[in-house]
Amino acid sequence: MSGVGDPFDSLPEVVVADVLGRVADVGDIAACRLASRALHAASYTCSRVRLCAAALARRRGGGAHPGPHFRAAAGNLASLLWPHVRSLEIDASEGWGYPDDVEEVEFDEADDLHLTARETVTAWADTAAGHALKEVDIADYWPQSCWRRAEALPVISRFCHNLMKLVLKNAWLSVDGLRIMPNLTHLTLEFIRLDDEDLSKLNECFPCLQILNLIGVGGLKDPNIDLHQLKTCHWELTADKLGPNVQIGGLMSLTNLRIESLDLKSLFQVFTENCDINSLELEIPISTKSHELFKAVKPEYLLQLFASINEIKLAPRLSREMMHFHNLCNNSQFRSCLRKLLVHLPPLNTVPVRVPLFKNCAPLCEVTILFHADYSDDIRQTVTSIWTQRYPHIRWNWGTWN
Repeated sequence: MSGVGDPFDSLPEVVVADVLGRVADVGDIAACRLASRALHAASYTCSRVRLCAAALARRRGGGAHPGPHFRAAAGNLASLLWPHVRSLEIDASEGWGYPDDVEEVEFDEADDLHLTARETVTAWADTAAGHALKEVDIADYWPQSCWRRAEALPVISRFCHNLMKLVLKNAWLSVDGLRIMPNLTHLTLEFIRLDDEDLSKLNECFPCLQILNLIGVGGLKDPNIDLHQLKTCHWELTADKLGPNVQIGGLMSLTNLRIESLDLKSLFQVFTENCDINSLELEIPISTKSHELFKAVKPEYLLQLFASINEIKLAPRLSREMMHFHNLCNNSQFRSCLRKLLVHLPPLNTVPVRVPLFKNCAPLCEVTILFHADYSDDIRQTVTSIWTQRYPHIRWNWGTWN
């Protein structure tokens, strides 16, 4: 490189900083700093940084924990990059276990990876960078966080006034002292035990949410969602029969909805009252059996539901059950307005020639079939040929999923 000079010298510093921001990982950024003077200078102006415990451990050799300094690293980064950093991601979960992988007896009394603890969050939030951050994504280490109630939410609400997107994973979260965050429009809580059983603090303190993802959130009892600006909601339930207890209000702006539950009927009814859902994605829990699904949700109701929505997306597990259920409402009495349908075609020994679900599509409906990657080209060609001839009123698209 010395013979031709540094190729990055000819690029504007803002472009080089943008490149490093896309790299994001602090270890990779550190390596880039050694490779180029221009990259070294631009590293101090990165707008996006990611700190990963597993990656740090791999660089140090072996699979041991990265040590007590990992929790302090985010604070050090915030102090170093505060004029420019706008997105901070800290991940202690990769390679160390997730909630579903941890038995009751596998608690970890150490706190070197407990990222949602008050002192850990304060270290980066109570800095100039914390006040300027737009996005924060924290994945805690569940064996250390599951038995400790953490104050990440109150601390973040106190210091990060400009935050627009917040993602928290693998933690037990308190809402005591939670303040209003009027700029927050995107909230994701994943594998969280939340001390807000009716979601009243969530409604009060995040009034401008447009996107809400509640994935495996426990601790809820009679939850009530009342968010007037909410447009997209993704809710995966931890309890099959929470639906009848859910109260929904003020969702006039909600247009996109994803539900993962066996209690589809109750949840859909409470979410769609007084709002116009345009796109609906449906999935069922991993352990659901065919007879459980069609005992909980009658085929006639599913057909009526599909007919009332413009766009339906059937996630992999529900797609599999729908393919198995050949007698789904052969004689439809509902006038369908279904304009878009996406189906994940699961690995099957025999692909059904007749799929009554397709008869429920409106004329010129756009149907996208995603074949599982295990399907051979011969089967794909056979399915494509048969279905396009049997259902000529449909506009077909084809793809693959893993």
